[in-house]
Formats: sequence, structure tokens, C-alpha cells
Amino acid sequence: MLQRPRYGTAGWSAPRRAARERGSATVLGLAVIAVVLSVWIAAVVLGAVILAGGRARTAADLAAVGGAQVLLNAAAEESGACGRVEQVARDNGADLVSCALRSPKSADQGPTIEVLVEVPTGLSAWPSVQARARAGLVAADG
Repeated sequence: MLQRPRYGTAGWSAPRRAARERGSATVLGLAVIAVVLSVWIAAVVLGAVILAGGRARTAADLAAVGGAQVLLNAAAEESGACGRVEQVARDNGADLVSCALRSPKSADQGPTIEVLVEVPTGLSAWPSVQARARAGLVAADG
């Protein structure tokens, strides 16, 4: 008399199948943990770069406005305006990369100051973020 397999139709017994699959959940769990950690690290890096970018834009804008204020209150002197730009950038946690005074392009414009600042991110993969801003004087309507 023929006997049919006790577990399933493939002829494999349940204990053999279980022995072959033993530890597969551990491997799957480790893979899931690795993916979650990778996404978390990427989010932290991206967040640090976004925050540094915002600080750099703020520092550049404020430094350019500070330089334009010096141009408004005194003679258009690049050294005085750029000195103020550097001080404002430093006060906002940024390093001044460049500062340039531009001549007016038309009669209804005054001089403008262009600023480039750099803010460190604290990350070795992406060490710093730069931002550029420009501010100037506009002639008053008569």
C-alpha cells in the first residue's frame, strides 16, 4: 500500500524545510535595519545642508544690506562698505568670500554691493554652503 507524504505534496517534510529556512528572518531584519539607518543618515545630512543654506542666505542678505547702508551714509568707499559686510557676515556665523562694489548701470540707480559668504555645515562630505546677495541704492523720485 502506498502512503502519501505526511506534509505537503512536494515530498519534503516540515522539519527539513524549517531547518533550511532557519535564520532567514534575522537576515531580513538586518537588511531592514540597514535601510532604515541609511535613510535616517541621509535625512540628517540633508537637514544639516538645508539649515546651513538658510543661514548662509540670511547672512549674505544682511551683510549686503549692511554694506548698502554704509554706502548710503558715507561716500561710496569700497573698503568701508566691505568692512561692514565682513563684520555683519561674521556676526551671523558666516565667512566672507568676496565683496565687490559695482558702479551704477544707469542714472536712476546708485552703486550696489555684491557679497558672497560661506557657512560651514560641520559635515566632512559637504563641508560648506555658499550664498550670494546684492543690495544697493536707488535714486529717489523727484
